[in-house]
Amino acid sequence: MWPNDVEEVLFEHPKIHEVAVIGIPDEKRGKTVKDFVVVEPSRTLTSKKMRNFGREKMAVYKIPTDFKIVVTLPKTMVGKVLRRELRGQTEWSKNRSC
Repeated sequence: MWPNDVEEVLFEHPKIHEVAVIGIPDEKRGKTVKDFVVVEPSRTLTSKKMRNFGREKMAVYKIPTDFKIVVTLPKTMVGKVLRRELRGQTEWSKNRSC
């Protein structure tokens, strides 16, 4: 599955501690990439820097268009990221349920 491919590339960034990628609906593309990033302690990272890093490392359609920096990622008891919870945190999911 390609979200894992995107995560592997983003993990190469020295300021990223953890990352999770999900697909979200997009009016132009049908679906686009959103990532949730936990930044290394005492480091800062902007979406512009993330986008530039992605452009250097992956195909255009895989570059996340929406970045959210978070303190932690929701996980199961065994440490697997709960992507379903991340999808629930996105703006589009709230609008779809109305």
